[in-house]
Amino acid sequence: MRNIWSRTLHEKYMKGKPLEVWIHEHSRSVGNPSVIWKGFMELLPSLTPDLVWKIGSGSFVHLGTNNFVGADESHILSRNLINALQNKGYSTLDHVWHYQVQGPCWLSARYLRLEEPLAREWNGYTLALSRLGICLIDQRDALF
Repeated sequence: MRNIWSRTLHEKYMKGKPLEVWIHEHSRSVGNPSVIWKGFMELLPSLTPDLVWKIGSGSFVHLGTNNFVGADESHILSRNLINALQNKGYSTLDHVWHYQVQGPCWLSARYLRLEEPLAREWNGYTLALSRLGICLIDQRDALF
């Protein structure tokens, strides 16, 4: 059970949205924010690169920008690859996870129709996910 202060912040400033949704929104403006909230909002851009996600369903973890448990620098993708994926409709981990007869897997660069050098970068990313044992499960992603 959250205390009254955290419930008030959640309702007033986050409009009742879960933190996992709110953290990715570009517009976080509110009518008359408190001094504390203004200070927090000024600090937020410097805090978000250090946020770490515990991957569940993958629906909140953005491709190539969000850090996750067990990741190293291989989780960062180039802006060109991120743009290419977004243009094809892929922005979060759950968009590139596929169930096959052999079992679940990450979509390949070939399937995504990526050309070199983006294909090589994507294949390295999915190989790193596989080596880390990252699999999507039926649980909500969470900030860790």
